[in-house]
Amino acid sequence: MRNKVLKNILIVMMLLAGHGLFSGIRMERFKNGATDCIGIENEYYSIVLVPDYGGRIFKWKNKISGITFTDEEIPDKPGLLVDQTGILDDRGNFRSIRYSAFPFSSRKDVIVLYLKGVDPRRKLTVERKMTFRSGSPVMEIRYKYSNESHTAVSGFDLGQRNFFRVNGGKVTPDDMYFIPTTHAVRRVTGKTFRNGGAEMAGKLMSSIGAEWHAFLSRKNKTGIAVHHNDNWYSGWYAWKGGVDFPTYEWMFGDLEAGYSRETSFDLIQTDGFDAVSYASKELLADLRLTHENGRRLAADLKVKVLSAIPPKAVLTTSIRKVASRWRAELKPIPFKGEMFRQTLPLQGEGLYVIEQKVTRGKQLIARWYDSLAYGKNIKHEAVFTPQYACNTDPEMVPGWSAPPKIRLDFSADATERRFAVSFPNQDNVYTECRELKLKLARNEFESRSLVLYPLDPYGSFTYSCKAPEGIGVRILPEIIFRWRSAKMGTVTRLLRILIPQEKIETETPTGVWLVFDTSKAKTGKYRFPVVFKNAEGKTAQVEITLEVSPVVLPQRKLVMMESEVAFPKNVMKDPVLLEAWMQNMTRHSVDFLQLGGAPNFQTDSPEMEIARKNISSLEKKLELALASGLTRVKTSRYSKIMPDEKEHRNWIELGKLLRAKGYQDKDIFVKILDEQPPDQFPVMAEMAKWLKAAGFRPFSTFSTLFAHPEQLRILDPYFDLYQGGVIGPETIAARRKDGSLKPGDLFGEYTGWGACWQSYRSMLYHGLKAAFAKYDFFHNHEYMRSGNARLFANIIRVGENSLPQDSPAHEGLRDGMEFANLAALCRQWIELLEQKKDFRTAAGKARKKYDRIFNGIFKRKPFKFMDLSDCTIEPVSEADYQNAHDQLLGILEEINAAAAGQDFAKVSWNDLELYRGGRIFKADGPGSESFSKAFRDYFRLEKTEAYNGIRVIFQIGKADGLTYKIVKDKKRVMIEAPTEEDLRRAGDIWIRTMDAVGLRF
Repeated sequence: MRNKVLKNILIVMMLLAGHGLFSGIRMERFKNGATDCIGIENEYYSIVLVPDYGGRIFKWKNKISGITFTDEEIPDKPGLLVDQTGILDDRGNFRSIRYSAFPFSSRKDVIVLYLKGVDPRRKLTVERKMTFRSGSPVMEIRYKYSNESHTAVSGFDLGQRNFFRVNGGKVTPDDMYFIPTTHAVRRVTGKTFRNGGAEMAGKLMSSIGAEWHAFLSRKNKTGIAVHHNDNWYSGWYAWKGGVDFPTYEWMFGDLEAGYSRETSFDLIQTDGFDAVSYASKELLADLRLTHENGRRLAADLKVKVLSAIPPKAVLTTSIRKVASRWRAELKPIPFKGEMFRQTLPLQGEGLYVIEQKVTRGKQLIARWYDSLAYGKNIKHEAVFTPQYACNTDPEMVPGWSAPPKIRLDFSADATERRFAVSFPNQDNVYTECRELKLKLARNEFESRSLVLYPLDPYGSFTYSCKAPEGIGVRILPEIIFRWRSAKMGTVTRLLRILIPQEKIETETPTGVWLVFDTSKAKTGKYRFPVVFKNAEGKTAQVEITLEVSPVVLPQRKLVMMESEVAFPKNVMKDPVLLEAWMQNMTRHSVDFLQLGGAPNFQTDSPEMEIARKNISSLEKKLELALASGLTRVKTSRYSKIMPDEKEHRNWIELGKLLRAKGYQDKDIFVKILDEQPPDQFPVMAEMAKWLKAAGFRPFSTFSTLFAHPEQLRILDPYFDLYQGGVIGPETIAARRKDGSLKPGDLFGEYTGWGACWQSYRSMLYHGLKAAFAKYDFFHNHEYMRSGNARLFANIIRVGENSLPQDSPAHEGLRDGMEFANLAALCRQWIELLEQKKDFRTAAGKARKKYDRIFNGIFKRKPFKFMDLSDCTIEPVSEADYQNAHDQLLGILEEINAAAAGQDFAKVSWNDLELYRGGRIFKADGPGSESFSKAFRDYFRLEKTEAYNGIRVIFQIGKADGLTYKIVKDKKRVMIEAPTEEDLRRAGDIWIRTMDAVGLRF
């Protein structure tokens, strides 16, 4: 206790040292529990930096303004997974890596701190040198990154994330980013991100016009500025508008495998300014331009010198008109004082560039500029480029070695025909493939990867497969696109797209994917070849042995998946295309329709009035989605303002429409905001309250919520689903046990990088993890948004025919999620058997085998996130996945045999049990007999006449102007439509929305 008190006193002394009570610079090393900390203080600031957590600055007190820029809780021991907060948080997941720290100095007025961190998994080393000076608000920062891996590192993994509270708290409209772009010095509102130009579009602002940027509280005239000293600075980024604590970040360029590179920048605490036009360790400048009748331009300049300026320095101001030879330069004036006012001439309407320089002789000390668009329809253009103090280049890492040479394990036949079909590279070895064996459920998709390996400099190949009846096989060559978007801050990505082609022409080993489909297959064992032929007619044959199990995966997913999508405009207008897209999604285990995601389909959004004339387009989309298998639906509301009467009515009407088309109450979700801090939970709960009353199930994304039952209890009366970035089975069980969750609450996880450049195995892992943690839900970010302009984030590519082209990543995501559903089906059956005394022995055997998969084949590992401890699984090899998959099928086959002679089946919709224990509903009206037969066939039920008291009534009528409507009234379901054909379609769609358990195979 005494040590803790002393530690807290030391931190308080470091942070609250009064202005004027201390001069010079000092450093203190201390511990917070077992965590090493370093405090540094001078006349301008006091900070606490924590080497044990990536060298991050956890505390920063501005002693001039009195504002605390950050004050994060320091963990009391190393090794915890901490949140992404603080200042100088090295991106690339270094925030929890322990840095070594070596402070040194040869002068009393200077402290130099050297930090070093190594990510052993990625073989990436970060070295940071920080220089602090007495009497200066500037921290001089130098970085060296060394990439000793065999993979390039992207810009978003090379940079610094910062949460600067420039006003001491939540961001306000008075807080502003000052970003010099190629067009102008943009003044971007920190709360809304408004006022940025078109050149700032994209995730990473890479249209750099100068080497500095800043983030200020205009009200308090304080903040932070950054000056980059070399050309490795690649762009500025902030996450995100509309949140209480946006980030302030900068990124560097790519770093190829085997190279290191250095960069430096100055971190400048800024006081006394509510705007800046330039920032460096030498000075701050704020240039204000005011035009007078198009003839004159007043230039008011405020400066603050931060380090000694050479005597006899002068200020030179010039102006030029873009797309014109006209230019004017004022006579240089002595650079003395802090305020300067000059008048510049103008020549009518046009785009002007104004530049100011501080020089001494030929020495350039500082240079800044801005632009003025004067006149009607005059727009800013790209006129600026940064002027760095120096250029840096990458250097080879000493001792780095390239990957070992590839070995080929091919037969003499392959050598003679000059090509082979092999398994993918495993430990730098390609092994010839002669046979593939796999076992699938009776309605499953599954992918396998092969490599077509030419042994000549060039090869042209065709391929074929005559699969048995009921077996679907697609052969898809893997086409690699090199893709990069500077605006997205991405390294050059190898996008792997699966594109059907008549032949493969290649000079290099080419991936070929076999996608199997057993949705029309009968139980049994099938053998058939896949044949590859070169231009000379020589063939290589892979024998396929496919065993189709009697097991049938649930038609409606037990583990739900949303894959974020905004359908292209032309797809939205073409029902044939739209249906093809939706079917592609359901073939990849997606079962959520996302409303409000397409900017050109505004009727999706409840915040836009849903006029009757627009209902039909939304209705058609809903029917296509349901018929395709998208039997859950999600919309969103990101405003914190309570709705007016009109919007509230629209939400209610949307809920009614979704129910009328057949969506169950429990399948209609609404996302409320995203990643909000705890102080916003009461607002979110109030919003969820009225949305739930309107018929929607509220949810949102949370990271640290689950470690805090008291916070969870604020939300849980109204929230039904929790999408977490960090959550595991032990935490879920603990929250259910302590009562902070209500029965039926759903949990899930998400990935923010479910994209086509990912590997099959990395995306497969998400489903395996969902199976282990028993998640109810998974969110993939993203299926497709913004067409092929966002291939760094999309998991599919849009083909020339406007149809989606899949990727190995998409196949892996689907295979993993089908595994998760197979595991959920297995758990469901075990629980059913446990409820029956006569079947508990069989249930016990099945559970033991199930547990051996998830505690044997899969290796669990603990993880910690701040004060949350839980577990997950290690990465799983494809061989172990296939073994686990086949064992799950085996368990279900044994359960099916053990359950013979007992009817466990139940089919329900909302709170109605349409079938259970041999008792079934009674249907009346046009098409009722065909519906009853379709119902029994779909759910594999024996014909029975026992009546359960529920009536399903089909009737022809106006259906409130809809193509059909479904209405539940106590123990009756009324289905109304204008024609008998519409009634038939309504019945077929309705069946797809129903839940079923205990169906025999």
